[in-house]
Amino acid sequence: MNELIFIASALLLIMIGFLKFATTEVKKGDKFQYKLKGPIISGNEIEFRKTVLEILPPEYILICKVRLADVIEPKMNKKDKMWLDAYSSVASKYFDFVVVNADTFKPEVAINIDTRLESGKTVRRNDAFTHHASSEVGLTLLSIGSNDTYRPSEIKGLLSDHINLYEIETVHREKMTDSEKQLAKRPKPEPEKFMATSMLARKMKIDHDELLENLVQTGFLKNSSEGNQLTEKAESIGAVYKQGICAYRYEWPSDISLAQPSQ
Repeated sequence: MNELIFIASALLLIMIGFLKFATTEVKKGDKFQYKLKGPIISGNEIEFRKTVLEILPPEYILICKVRLADVIEPKMNKKDKMWLDAYSSVASKYFDFVVVNADTFKPEVAINIDTRLESGKTVRRNDAFTHHASSEVGLTLLSIGSNDTYRPSEIKGLLSDHINLYEIETVHREKMTDSEKQLAKRPKPEPEKFMATSMLARKMKIDHDELLENLVQTGFLKNSSEGNQLTEKAESIGAVYKQGICAYRYEWPSDISLAQPSQ
């Protein structure tokens, strides 16, 4: 009987201790108060978004604050002991904006508002990693200067290398009245004579990496310790490596042929 009383007393004490601990934790949580921070993007980012939406066709959607981990993932198997480190590297960073296909939500181009002049070394290292990771998976990452206002013509010129901004005109004209069509009439843009690698890949309906591999196989690019370089064959057809709006890029004749030479 004494043993039963002892066991019952011990259980009672454990229950009282647990309830006391739980009550203390609730009270501890109650002392913290929270508030809304306000806009989730900065004023400059709001202005940039407005400008992009003016020129973006309905075939695309602009999404803000997208984690790298939602777009990029480690190649290695999840069972690999290095997988968690690789995943953590992309999980803690984000793109300011990502343009995605409205039907498939496949990323087309990522955009960061460049504040490196105001930022410390840590931010600059993060920027370098983000550019490296994006380049590795064939996703174009554009860095735009942080401004109070943005010119639609400049943003249109920047994005037109990566997505087709002229489709919106055709879609809207189909819904216009005859008078509206007359007012909106404008010269049809001339076909591009030269294209950036990403746009050429879209035209050929192949992946960016597959196009680069084809360019190497057909002798237009060569591998070196410093990365891919143009060959004399590429330069002979007018291909160039030039400064774009954001960074250096290859430009190729839009009618380039990647057919393998016959043996």
